[in-house]
Order: sequence, then structure tokens, then C-alpha cells
Amino acid sequence: MTIYMQRLTFLILQLFCTVTLLAQKSISLDNLYKDRLMWLGYAYIDASVDMPSDPEAYMAFDGEKVVAMSYATGKEKYTVFSIKDIPDSETLLGNITSIQPTSNAEQYLIECNTASIYRHSTVADHYIYNTHYKTLTPLSKEGRERCVEVSDNGIFAAFVRDGNIFLKKLRYNSTSAITEDGEFNKIINGAPDWVYEEEFSTERSLAFSPDNSELAYIRYDESAVKEFAMPMYDYEPSNTKSPEYPGEYRYKYPKAGEANSKVSVHVYDILTRQTKEMQVALESGDYYIPRIYWTSIPHKLAVVRLNRRQNVMDILLVDTQSTVAEVIYTDKDKCYIDESVYQNLMFLPNGKGFLVLSEQSGYMQLYHYNMQGVLVKQVTSGNYDVMEVNGYDEQSNSVIYTVAKPLPTQRRICVTSLDGKRNVNIGDKDGYYDVKVVADSKMLMVRYSTANTPNVINLYSLDGKLLRNIEDETKLVASVSSRFNILKKEFVTFKADDGKTDLNAWVVKPRNFSAEKRYPVFITQYSGPNSQQVKDKWSMDWEQALASEGYIVVCVDPRGTGARGADFKKCTYLKLGKYETEDMAAVARQLGQLPYVDAKRIGIWGWSFGGFMSCLSLCRYDLFKTGIAVAPVTSWRFYDTIYTERFMRTPEENPSGYDDYSPITVAGNLKGKLFIIHGTADDNVHYQNQMEFIEELISAEKEFDMFTFPNQNHGLPRSRYYVYSKMLKWIKANL
Repeated sequence: MTIYMQRLTFLILQLFCTVTLLAQKSISLDNLYKDRLMWLGYAYIDASVDMPSDPEAYMAFDGEKVVAMSYATGKEKYTVFSIKDIPDSETLLGNITSIQPTSNAEQYLIECNTASIYRHSTVADHYIYNTHYKTLTPLSKEGRERCVEVSDNGIFAAFVRDGNIFLKKLRYNSTSAITEDGEFNKIINGAPDWVYEEEFSTERSLAFSPDNSELAYIRYDESAVKEFAMPMYDYEPSNTKSPEYPGEYRYKYPKAGEANSKVSVHVYDILTRQTKEMQVALESGDYYIPRIYWTSIPHKLAVVRLNRRQNVMDILLVDTQSTVAEVIYTDKDKCYIDESVYQNLMFLPNGKGFLVLSEQSGYMQLYHYNMQGVLVKQVTSGNYDVMEVNGYDEQSNSVIYTVAKPLPTQRRICVTSLDGKRNVNIGDKDGYYDVKVVADSKMLMVRYSTANTPNVINLYSLDGKLLRNIEDETKLVASVSSRFNILKKEFVTFKADDGKTDLNAWVVKPRNFSAEKRYPVFITQYSGPNSQQVKDKWSMDWEQALASEGYIVVCVDPRGTGARGADFKKCTYLKLGKYETEDMAAVARQLGQLPYVDAKRIGIWGWSFGGFMSCLSLCRYDLFKTGIAVAPVTSWRFYDTIYTERFMRTPEENPSGYDDYSPITVAGNLKGKLFIIHGTADDNVHYQNQMEFIEELISAEKEFDMFTFPNQNHGLPRSRYYVYSKMLKWIKANL
């Protein structure tokens, strides 16, 4: 159990001890957020890092010392070092975010004073601590760094600052600039621009070669990308920089149909100090480079390239000395290539080829190709989706992966040898599994839960043998549930608007539910492409508080969501919002026919894409008494290129798809009571969406409520309790 989870468990147990022994209490919003019951039953699976010098141990940090823990026993083997023993640690280190071992057993990378940039990216102060010499060396002294990479031989560290890449020789404490053209809102080397980070889920674009002789990186030229400006309200009378006038943050944000960054791939030769540009451009037009991967073959870099429409993906094998690239694999789709394909691409050691996902069969399946791009074997097959490739063990020639079965709402972990002779399912119960491959790919740290069974983490061998239990939240949950009434989720299906497709859903009913009474219903959903909210997985969220207030809470995944094959997922292509809202309306009608549902008191809510759905549902159908939209997209013309065009193409190619199902277009048809919430510093879904939408609502003389959070981004991170408290009060007053 991590130190964080130990402290959290202690806080929850304190709460348990202070609750009356007379009767179970209903769970309130205060219990969930202030008393932290929302974390009840949760357990972290990613808290450990393999010790490079000891494959049977993992590193743990308790805030005071770094220790090596035995995978086999879960007990401490030895102390690596104590923070208090580091010279000047109290003065230099500040708030430590993470400690990572390098391949050099004597060196540790310490990150502290971390600050977020966007969703994935951060800057921080970094230090190298040498346990042999007991020296603490700052990575640099000119400002905080990002995208820090330490070479496998422990000799070099690369990092990005102010759009440039720097290389440090750790042994000599000397630093040199690899690039010098970096400039804010113009050129970025080695770190993704905003849209790449957000939509390709990456926060770094540089990597050392396996032999430590080269550093590959992607260069982003943002010069032609238009800027977006957000006002920043930070009035302080003591501020001498014109406090009466708001500040402004400007950054490059390519909206649908507009110019993207021009990307190129470069390789720096550490010995010769020469940089070469690789020949990876797509001659026929705009393209993306979502990933680069070093292969095990010397001087061979794999580059993933997508056309702008994102329906053709090439894997290029580049000779970094000649710069010549060869296409060794191409996948094409009539709609789009799902992002999980290039996120899970894996190159095998010793030139044994690569593993790649594809939906060519109609479901996401795993394939093994050699380095010439010739199919060796289809590793998986069936009417289910492979969700993730988790790891590979060279000794047993086995791949570890996650599949959505036996039901799409569930997950299983599989270990399959590439020769097809061995296939192992980890765990013996249906439910939701996820995994971290540890101990040099010899063991699996597996977390299991169901919607009504809290998390258990176990350690398994690759052959499926249970080695030991790591953490079990069931006893704690049982103790707390004897004092709090934890309401169970029931899994049901509704028919889609087509009358034949089943939609997965779960339902939470109020305490002491009676089929003789009539209850209001509140629908929670996200509904975005390839998303999934209906999972047989433990979570404690505000549906507990809503149900405790007497509402039936229903969560639905409409057509277009994930884990059910390509046809189900991609039927919404070119017309986001059409089928999804039709399905929500169909669900509302079916709910209204139930004898215990008050058909005149059905509400819906969502965040981001879910907020778009709430707005559009109330504007298309007179079925919902209320709707809440947090940070909603109100026109896909206002959203970014990569996400929007993946599902909609450009506005020029698909104008009706953009406009026919835009809440702005149909604002005059609003029915029911709508509550819109947004942050003014939302760098993702711009506040512009809210302003343009309410302008149309005002023109149509429609009543609505709205609430604005100054200087807050898409997730409203500083006010989560306030947001949910505000919404709950509004629901009680209006539904």
C-alpha cells in the first residue's frame, strides 16, 4: 500500500469511528468530497518502479527515504538513501514530486516544484543524486525543465526548456544546446504543441537510441498556427502591473479546418554533434507524426505518420545515417484510425518485428509483423476489442494485453505466446482487471474490482499463478458500509433509437426504493467517440449523493462509444451528436414508461462532450425537464483540428455535419431548464463556446442559468466540491 493510500485509509477510518452506531447514514456530497469517501475502495496500481540493479525489487518513496521492496514478500529489503542525508536537501529540493532510478544504479532523478502547463505537460526542477558520491547536482540552473530523458547508460540527460533541447553529460556536469531556434508560439523542439499533447496524449517528443549514440526528436513549427487569447483576471491592488486591466494568455490553438504545426523528425548524433532531418514528409499534403519509436536495430527509427484526415497510417522505418525512410506497414480505414493503434505499437527486441493493433476485422485485434512489414501471425481474433498492449516478455516470447470481455463493460488480462502455443487468462472472476507489468516483465501487478466490489491488487506470475495479495480494500469498505449506506449499481440495457441495438447502462436507485412510488431520474453520460462510462468497475462518485436525495441515477453509453467493435463506435462518423442524442431521447422515453419513474422529471448532465450532449438533447427533444452542461462544446467549428477532423473531417468538407447538430444552430428550440458552467481560462474547450451559445439563447428569448469560474481551466480543479455542490442544489431546486 502506498503512503498516500495509508494516510487516506486512516482518514476514512477516522470518519468511520466518528459515525453514529445507531443506523446507516446516507452518503452526502460532503462525505464524498470533504471526508474523501469518493476514494473509498480505491487502490493505486502504478505506485512502484523496478529497481534497475535488482529485478526482484521495486522502489518506494515514503516522503523521507527511498527503499527497495521485495516483489515476492512486499517487505523492505534495504534502504537506498534518506532525503535527510542529501546535502542541502531542505534548501534545494522543496516539494518532491517523484524520484526515479536511472539505469545507473547509483543515480536517481529527483523532480520537485512541479507546475502544470496543460493537461499532460509540466515543468519542474530536476536534480541528479549520486548515492555513491552523495552528491546532489541540479540538471540546470537557468530555469525549470520538462521532458527529461536519461540515457540507458546513465551518461547523458536530455531536456527541453523554452522550446530548445539541451544535452547534459552527467559525469562532467557540462551542458550543450542541441537546438537554438526554440521560441514561444513559434518553434518547439522535443515537446509537443498544445493539440498534439491533448489529442495524441503525449507530453514528450524525444528519445535516446538503445545504444545511447543518438537522440531523436520531433520539431513543431507553429508559425502558421493562429493564436487564441484568454483574459486572465488577477486583480490585486498591490500589483504594480496595471491591476485595473486584466492580463492575457495567448497560445497556438488550431481550430477545425485551420493550419496545424509543420512537423519534422530530426536525429542528433552525440559523437559528431551533427543533426539530420529524416525524410518522412507526406508529399500529398498535411500529415501528423503522433509517435516515434526506436527499434532494436542499430540506427533504425520507426516513425508513425498519419494523413490529415487520419484514415491512413504509415509506419516508416528510417535509416538515421542516410535519413532515408521506407514504409513497412500501412493501415487504412473508411472512417479513421483509432488513436489506440499508435499508442500501443510495440517493437520487439532483437529485430523480431512489431506488434500492432488494427480494426481490419471489424474489432480491434493484435497482429505480429516482421521488420519487413510481412504478417507473421494474427495474435488475437474474436468479436471483442483488444484495449491495450501492456508488455512483452522476451524469455517466454509472450505478449501481455487487455481485452474487453466476456462483456464489453468488463476487462480481462491475457498472456499469449507469439507462437500460439500458450494462452493464459489472469484471474478467475468476471469483472474489471487492469495491470502493470513489473519485475523485468516476469510478474504482473493486477488490480481487480467490479461495480460493487472494491479494488484488490494481487501479484501474478506470467503463467497465471497467484503469488501474493498486495492490497485488499474489501474489509475497509465493509467496515464503512456498516455505517454508510453504499448504494449498489445495477446493470441494465436500453434499446437505441433504431429499436434493435442494445445500449449498456447502470442504474443506482434511492435508499429504500419502492416500485410503488414514482421517482425523478437523472441521466449521467459523456458519450464521446470511443469513450466508455458504463464499466463493471468500482467507483464512488456523486451518483451516491444524488440517489441519497431521492433520484434514480442512470448512466448510459450510446452508439459511438467504445469497446463494442468498429461499426458500433464509428456509426457517428461525420455527424457527431445525431445518433448520440437520438439514443438519449430513446432512453428517456423508455424510462418514462416505467411505473416507478416520473416521466415529467427526467434530467441529463455531462461535462465537455457530455456538456455538448446535454445542450443538444434539450434543444432537440422535449423530454428533459433539466440539463446541466459543464464546459460544453457548442460548435465543432470552435474545437481543435486533430480531435474534430478525426470524426468530422474539415468544416469545408462537411459543413452540414458541423452545423446541423450544433447547439448554437438549434438554440431557439431549447426546452426545459438549462444550467451552463464554464471556466474562463479553459484552454481546451474555449469559453467562446458558452458565449456564442448564450448569445443565441438570448436572441431567442430563452431562459437559462449559468455560472462562470474565473481563471479556471477545463477541469475546474480548484473548485471541484463547489461545482458539484452548486449542481446538486440546482438539481434539487429544478428537477
